[in-house]
Amino acid sequence: MTVASSWNLESVVGKTEYVGDIHFSGELSLVLVRSTIARGRITDVDVSATTGMAGVKGIYTAADLISEFGSVPQIRARLSGGLDPDDLRLQPVLASDEVRYVGEPIAIVVAESHEQALDAAERVLVDIDSSPSAFDIARGETFAVYEGIEGDPQKIFLEAPVVIEREISIGRQCPSPLEPRGIVVNPDQETGRMDIWGWTKVPHWNRTELARQLGISVESIRVRETAVGGAFGSRGEYYPEDFLVPWVSLGLGAPVRWIEGRSEHFLASNHGRGQVHCAAIAGDLEGNILALRTDFRADLGAYVRTSGVVAPRMTATMFAGPYNIDNVSARCELVHTDRTPTGTYRGPGRVESCFVRERLVDFYADAIGWDSLEVRKKNLITQDDLPIRRQPLTRGPSLEIEEAHFETLLEQVRSCLDRESVERRRNSGEKIGIGVSCFLERSGLGPWEWGSVNMTGGGKVKVHSGSTSAGQGLYETLETIVAQTLEIDRENVKCQRMDTDVCSEGIGTFASRSTVMAGNAVHLAALNLIEKAKQIVAINSDIPISDLRFCGGGIYSAGGSLVATLAEISGNQKDFCLGAEAKFESSKVCTDFGANMAQVRVDEETGEIKVERLILGFDVGPCVNEHNVIGQLQGGAVQAVGGALFEEMSYDDQGSPTVTSFLEYGIPSSADSPEITVVLDKEHPSKLNPLGLRGCGEGGITGSYAAIANAVANALDNPDLVTHLPIRPESIAQVSRID
Repeated sequence: MTVASSWNLESVVGKTEYVGDIHFSGELSLVLVRSTIARGRITDVDVSATTGMAGVKGIYTAADLISEFGSVPQIRARLSGGLDPDDLRLQPVLASDEVRYVGEPIAIVVAESHEQALDAAERVLVDIDSSPSAFDIARGETFAVYEGIEGDPQKIFLEAPVVIEREISIGRQCPSPLEPRGIVVNPDQETGRMDIWGWTKVPHWNRTELARQLGISVESIRVRETAVGGAFGSRGEYYPEDFLVPWVSLGLGAPVRWIEGRSEHFLASNHGRGQVHCAAIAGDLEGNILALRTDFRADLGAYVRTSGVVAPRMTATMFAGPYNIDNVSARCELVHTDRTPTGTYRGPGRVESCFVRERLVDFYADAIGWDSLEVRKKNLITQDDLPIRRQPLTRGPSLEIEEAHFETLLEQVRSCLDRESVERRRNSGEKIGIGVSCFLERSGLGPWEWGSVNMTGGGKVKVHSGSTSAGQGLYETLETIVAQTLEIDRENVKCQRMDTDVCSEGIGTFASRSTVMAGNAVHLAALNLIEKAKQIVAINSDIPISDLRFCGGGIYSAGGSLVATLAEISGNQKDFCLGAEAKFESSKVCTDFGANMAQVRVDEETGEIKVERLILGFDVGPCVNEHNVIGQLQGGAVQAVGGALFEEMSYDDQGSPTVTSFLEYGIPSSADSPEITVVLDKEHPSKLNPLGLRGCGEGGITGSYAAIANAVANALDNPDLVTHLPIRPESIAQVSRID
């Protein structure tokens, strides 16, 4: 029986605290004045019209930062992707001389209420001499290139019987979590410290970065976690607001809050995707894929943000996917455009590479007259091919594949779909299509994570972790792991929200790493607690520690007699508590296989696409909480429906976004959600960690884009139709009319 989590119960009944729920007496509200011009030189920032406005406590521009720090602080990249950080165009926290995208912060207004701050912000006059804008990826400036070759793809492409080349692209998308970003800061005038709420993914890194920028000690910053309404890559990176709110709060000696509006989210938070590929596949007439090639441009927007280079690098690294292809070349141009900077969005790089590769596989299968699923089966990596070490990019990350049990899961996914029913509907005239995709995921990214476990005399256990919850059920999972390790009831275990005064170190929550890294850290901490208990018993009972056994939450003698329970041992300690901590380290990532199938129906006249069914197969290893795993996969798949069919950040020819709300953007609703079947491979634990765990956070989204795209092309018997995501109804209807 699954025990309901108190975290989930609090959310359902409205008792949990999000960052917007954090309030203090005398707090002030901060509003940003943002550029309405994509590119131009700032000639004047006039704040005179705000003089004497009710409630206004301060208006700040880049000039104030220069006066205090000598220059405008910049946000350095957390991950530089092998590039020289000094060569990257980093974002200033406020624009000083020029603006480079619509939404870039120019000034900030602080007032007693949000409404007063908004009124004052509207009176700040900014003069900008606009310049021609690089409003799309074709006009962008290439500032760095990643490239690499494995094998001899050039020779293969010259000699192969079948060579297919296509331009394939995926548009910019906005992660759009249920709850936008926010940050609340409360300074303590007596101690000189400040408490911060609102950071989620990498709170310890953000804390260190803020301390560096402000020139204060890390210990003077206390980060405290709140509940989170989704992350998806965009939340918790380091943004201009993450510096500006604490800086103003310290200067005014008052609590300051900034809560992002939905329109602000579209303008200011990291976007994702945004790549254009010239890609090719080479093969023979017997279904053997011989080589892959891609030359692509990746849109990083106006600046390189903290994780901006992750997606393009990962696109190239994962390009060959789960197939045994020895000859691969990848070249990526990193491009600056005058648009909102990009960063990680759920499945960064893996979604893009999977979409491009799996479309190529379908093109190839059609060219040789094979069923696309049979082509995939023929080329999947097998145990006989192992081990495989890939490093597609020169000096780039490597991918080590040490296990391959892929075909069984692919067959299980195939068996879930009634192909005969689909054929009957096709024969009756319906435009029904089936699409397949296969992919590899990376999970359990190291290098380490920290955890602690503390038991009181009453048998209650508090768990702390260096990873935080982004609403994905992490704490329920950690509680279950600790309860199973200590062999006690789950109801007695409670995972505590992040507080850097208690948890002073940690890596964070991203890249499907939390269950693997944090789970094993708290598992090791629980084992350390058991060993401490044994040592205490051995000292107090004169029983050699080698004769003591742990079982069922207690320490037993070699003869099988219970000496003491963990709760009793904890209660006899000086502070009535027994605790232990641990750090789990890992230098390798898990490579997890996934196979997806999609069934879609297309209305040729209107171009409307309905995803009727998705089948999600994923190699998840042992399941700590199967309900959470299924929920993660289902949620990612629904996001993929939106990403494949209608989510795209579009811009006009002046570089202004035409999307500033859900009315223009659109995210999938329950009406768009298909029937979803989840097939889990739980029989293959990872060899890289004690619990054998694998991550699953991105397993539902990575292959679903491609499966849906392949299904649409199949429905219309037009393999060349889908080369761009999202698939617009008007493009389908136009092609149908031409045909």
